[in-house]
Amino acid sequence: METHFATSQRWLGYGAFVSAFCLGGIHFVGNLMDFLKAPVEEQNLTLFFVWGILPSVFCFIFAIAALALVGFWGGRRLSRLWLTITWGAFVIMSLHDIWLLILGFLHMDFSIFLRVLGPGPWSLIGSILFGLTAWKPQRHRRETL
Repeated sequence: METHFATSQRWLGYGAFVSAFCLGGIHFVGNLMDFLKAPVEEQNLTLFFVWGILPSVFCFIFAIAALALVGFWGGRRLSRLWLTITWGAFVIMSLHDIWLLILGFLHMDFSIFLRVLGPGPWSLIGSILFGLTAWKPQRHRRETL
C-alpha cells in the first residue's frame, strides 16, 4: 500500500514546511540576538541551548517531516515515521497556540498573533497546516504488472 497525495494536500505540506522553517529560523535568530546583546555575566550558554537552539532544531525536524511526508524526496520507507512526526508537530504547535492564547487573555493583548517576526502567526498557521497534512492522506493500491 503506497500513499499518494493530491496536489492540494502537497501544497498543505509545503505550507507546513514553510511555517515550521520560518518559526525555527525566527526563534533561533531572535534568541541569538538576545543572547549576544546580554552582558557577559548574564549570558548562560545552557539556557540558550535549551530555550534557543533546541526548539529551533525541533521546528526544522518538523519542516523536514512535512516535506518528506508529501513525497518531496520520493520513497516511502519511513512514511509512518514522517506521519508520526507530523502529528507531533500538530500537537506541539497547537499546545503552543493555546499557551499564547492564555497569555493573551491574561494580559488582554493578542498582538503576538499579528507580529510577523514573532511566533504567533507561524505557529498558528503551522498547526493548522500540519493537522491538515497529516489528517487523511489518500491511499491507493499500487498495481503491479
